[in-house]
Amino acid sequence: MENPQVEQYIEQLSDEDSSARRAAAKALAKTGDASAIPALVAALKDRIESVSSSATEALEALGTAAVPALVAALADEDDRVRRNAVKALGNIGDAATVPALILKLKDERSLVRSSAAGALGKMGAASAVPALIATLDDEVDSVRNYAVEALTAVGQPAVACLIEALESEHSVVRNCAVGALSNVGDPSAVPALILALRDSEPGVRRSAAEALAKLGDASAVSALIVALKDESASVSERAASALGRIGDASAIPALISARRNRDPAVRRSAATARAKLGDASAIRKRVATSRKKAPTWIARPTRFALRVIQVIAWLGGLLCIGGMTSSLFWGGPTKLPPAEIRHMQIAVVGGLFVSAAVIWGAGAALQCVSERSKG
Repeated sequence: MENPQVEQYIEQLSDEDSSARRAAAKALAKTGDASAIPALVAALKDRIESVSSSATEALEALGTAAVPALVAALADEDDRVRRNAVKALGNIGDAATVPALILKLKDERSLVRSSAAGALGKMGAASAVPALIATLDDEVDSVRNYAVEALTAVGQPAVACLIEALESEHSVVRNCAVGALSNVGDPSAVPALILALRDSEPGVRRSAAEALAKLGDASAVSALIVALKDESASVSERAASALGRIGDASAIPALISARRNRDPAVRRSAATARAKLGDASAIRKRVATSRKKAPTWIARPTRFALRVIQVIAWLGGLLCIGGMTSSLFWGGPTKLPPAEIRHMQIAVVGGLFVSAAVIWGAGAALQCVSERSKG
């Protein structure tokens, strides 16, 4: 038996007013009436995003009853319909739709591919892992990022395939695989991540050092010590940071040697790591360098400028004193009326206060610069 109210809402989905169409979609979501599914699927291509989103949510609310129509919508020529259908299927979470969603990882539109990866991750679809691994080589960054998030969501079942992906000929795949393994946090990945510290690409080596820092496994210490001498400063910096985070004091001698590194970022990272590991000399150095010495090329001109300001302020003060004396004892050189003389006296007193404040402020700044330049 048809529900007149549902029929009214379905008709309202074609209203010229977008707010009315949106309200109709929201109302249909509450009715739970499957007869609205075809009209809601058609509304997925509404030119107003808020309307198509409301239609998507309504189909999600209808659950498995909407699945066949949504799967059919995956083949729609309109990419907005395909994307919204993918999102709805991901939220419904019917495992039977996983194969159809996997196919959408190769859709011609990146927004659909990203949505498909996100949907598979939301469903925790372990059977989609090989396809998601293949997606790590996608030409679009956002699609690769969604694939990494999906593999992270799948978790431990994805680890073996991710470790295999570290052997990929494409550095972007290897880097994404390292990122996913870091996010999953499975200790079984540590040996593979240690090997990744010797990858041909600095970006992969850097990501591997970051992942090992996050996992905090002491078995990586020896490899990270070697990585302290990496030809890429960014890798060495991450390796030093990882050693500090893992907390193995046996790394202190290597971190001390890193003081000779030409890159200041590496030296700072090594010093911070040594302090974390309890190296007393590094702690003293961090305290001593917490107040950095002002560079000479800044300190000298600053001191000169402050002294000039002081001299100008002194001269201004002397002029003010002269003006006050003139107004008090002689009424000024032009014998001004008493009212104007009072105004002059007030201005002179104000000038004296300003001069005194400038002299004091410049003196304090000069003292500060002098102390900083001495270290």
